[in-house]
Amino acid sequence: MEYKDFMFEVKTIVGKIVRKKNGFNLFMSMFNWYNEKYLHSSFISMMLSLDERYLKLFIEEIKKNDDKGNFCVEDFCKCDVFPNKNDHSEKLNIDILITSKTTNKVIIIENKTFAKDRIVDGNPQLLGYGKKIIESAKFENIRDEKDIYYVYLSLRGVFPSEKEEFKDKNLITISYDDNIRNWIKECFKLETGDFKKSLMQQYLDMIDFALPDVNDIIALKRLVAENLDNAFRMYTSKENKSVDDFRNAMKHVMWHTIDDFITDLIKKMARIEGITFNIPVSNGEFQINKTDLHQKITRMAHNQTGKADVPFNYKGESYNICFSSKGIELSIDDEKSKEIDYLSGINFCNFECRETFDMINKDEANIEIEKVIDKIKSKLNITE
Repeated sequence: MEYKDFMFEVKTIVGKIVRKKNGFNLFMSMFNWYNEKYLHSSFISMMLSLDERYLKLFIEEIKKNDDKGNFCVEDFCKCDVFPNKNDHSEKLNIDILITSKTTNKVIIIENKTFAKDRIVDGNPQLLGYGKKIIESAKFENIRDEKDIYYVYLSLRGVFPSEKEEFKDKNLITISYDDNIRNWIKECFKLETGDFKKSLMQQYLDMIDFALPDVNDIIALKRLVAENLDNAFRMYTSKENKSVDDFRNAMKHVMWHTIDDFITDLIKKMARIEGITFNIPVSNGEFQINKTDLHQKITRMAHNQTGKADVPFNYKGESYNICFSSKGIELSIDDEKSKEIDYLSGINFCNFECRETFDMINKDEANIEIEKVIDKIKSKLNITE
């Protein structure tokens, strides 16, 4: 494909991905779109405390994702929300807390965009907050964990890193991509004030920009993969606004490129006898811990920083594959030292490197994956 024809095709797809960024947007002008506390948690909690109708719609949105069937909308017909439009402080460091005025029920919402899950008082973050609630004199009516609903809010609706710790708890996952977007749209339909409607629309526009349609991203990834030379020329160019839009849209392509590479590498490694992955299982087969890893991949693709680690075991030994600005490395810890072996120069924090950029193409990525696996086999003395 000629370069000018490629640019035309790119402009069509990229226009769908970044279309909502055009024009003034209060939220994107004041904050980075992934600012959890001062943007998203503040806006959501303000909305919840602003109008009881908005709160009811939000509670109904949580109910949609209640797989265990324990959540009852009627338990939260009257609520207090923290922070709120009058009190901007968090309670017990909880991002958003909803307490029922008519029952002993409480909803703890942990909001995650890029940040990784933390440990609170020796417990996974959400469970640590639940423990604080039960022990708090301020919430003396809440003393039974069955009355606590743990809601994990993330971009695409992933689980907390320590999912297995929530087996007997009331855990519900919701997403910006689906639940928050739907909720704001429903609030918009109810609102009659032009100013509030404008704010809601700008917030929706920001979500559309930050979380574009996956089909559009895959279409762009396919176009780039089939035209690597033209795409790399455009990506490294400093020509005009069209190039800036392309580079912004490419952050999403990079995300899928890194995720595809790691997932395909693990699938092939899992076929080697003796190799196991100490990571959660989903859909009948092994799967990377999508919560923790996806957050790390997001930092690498959008911020060009950080690293992603994938642990595995072989014959009783624990190993780790690390993807970082140093490339791809294999490490093993023993009691005396940490041994590190170089596997590949692919640096997923820098797609301006042509070698890394080419990983967008599945065939090129598979060639590199086979090289990585061969080096792992050699290091571990695996013969097949």
